[in-house]
Amino acid sequence: MVYFDTLAGLSATPKAICRISTDATGDLAVVPEIELDLGLGLTTATVGSAVGLIDIDFVISDVLGHGLLATDRTVYVHVRLDAGTGNLSHSHITWQE
Repeated sequence: MVYFDTLAGLSATPKAICRISTDATGDLAVVPEIELDLGLGLTTATVGSAVGLIDIDFVISDVLGHGLLATDRTVYVHVRLDAGTGNLSHSHITWQE
């Protein structure tokens, strides 16, 4: 789930494009880019949120010797809008082991 504020210049059917990776630059994706419909606020069109279910299994391990050991359980969420601008105010990721 991702939350935005100060949205402007969006397309008619706005989307948030998300990727989850094990590095801060987004080069080592464990979840490739997915498009999520962006729902705008009912009373304030400059805020919105997007929710998606990613039903895949993945293992955080030493990917090609990049030092991403299974003990380093950090993942990064990379988000962009298909058009316009906005501030990513916060995100929530939930998983099970």
